Amino acid sequence: MRKIKFILYFLSTIVVSSLFGMHEECNAAVEWGGKSISKISFGSFWQKDNMTKEPIVWDICSLDGNVACLTTKNCLHYMTFSDTWAKKTTWKNSTCRKWLNEYFYKNAFSTKERESMIPIKKNLFDYTETNDNVCLPVFATNISQTSEFAQNVVEKYNLKERFTYWALMMKGKGDTILEHKITTALSYPGEPIGYVKEEKGSDVIIKNRYFAIRPTIYVDLSKGGWNIVEYFDREKGNWITYPDSRDATKTEASSSEGGRIIRPENLHVIKPQYKSFNIKKISIKNSKKRANKVRLKWKKTGDATSYNLWYSTSKKFSKSKTKKLKITKTSCVIKLKKSKKYYVKARGVLKVDKITAHGKWSKIKTI
Repeated sequence: MRKIKFILYFLSTIVVSSLFGMHEECNAAVEWGGKSISKISFGSFWQKDNMTKEPIVWDICSLDGNVACLTTKNCLHYMTFSDTWAKKTTWKNSTCRKWLNEYFYKNAFSTKERESMIPIKKNLFDYTETNDNVCLPVFATNISQTSEFAQNVVEKYNLKERFTYWALMMKGKGDTILEHKITTALSYPGEPIGYVKEEKGSDVIIKNRYFAIRPTIYVDLSKGGWNIVEYFDREKGNWITYPDSRDATKTEASSSEGGRIIRPENLHVIKPQYKSFNIKKISIKNSKKRANKVRLKWKKTGDATSYNLWYSTSKKFSKSKTKKLKITKTSCVIKLKKSKKYYVKARGVLKVDKITAHGKWSKIKTI
């Protein structure tokens, strides 16, 4: 089989790494059959809707021999990176990695196409051995990108807002994972990846940011199974784009500008979208004490899934004098000793995915 010769076109940024290392967003091209190819199609996935699969278009990002690092031209899905706290998040335990290497890998590529893919023994996030087939793009320095990459995700899921996409910021070996941050198109130095907690007045907000996903894979181009999508005609000085399956004319489209250089003035301000929960502060009410019992009640507090209720004969809730209850309802009956003053407080509890979070304690009520 013919030896593939590679030519890099430095259009917007520069490639800074070899295979399995760091790279910036770039426009590389492979010399094939007299054409300098910058985009190819490989595999298929649901992109415009959940009914029909379409060929996946990939940008050629970096090259090593016959093996190309490919990142999808557009985002294919949106999700949160992790289902646990940001400080506990790693690439290995992330839901994003699971989705990419299980659901996406199984549904996007045929058995024959998988034979052309090169597994990544050590992942590019923290250099641990995870043997991934699919990862996220990794960039050496911060980049600016438009939200147009995620437009098809907005249309597919009928979303009101656009999304930036994930791109890992690598300042050094493992730095990003230690900081639990991921750099996005319009945020610097990045966003925590996973659930975070913040206080807003008497409320506790738990949130996890959504991002769109541009998968990255490594493919041995010498094994075939891919098609040309875009190439550069050096004689005419034009970028030539092949029509997609929806184009009935089947004619090539050319552009002298190429539409590939991303300029700061074309960037859009995007409001972050979050998977968000609010644990509101409880206000306890009690009925009249009857004999040695009293009923306590409160209104459902935002997104709380259960409640902690403590009552004690100690105003400081010392351990030996305090009873602690876990309650799923918004009321309970507690037994009291006669002629004793009791102190009561409660808070909301949220359990979602792999996290447990607590709201603020209510004001202490005396009974």
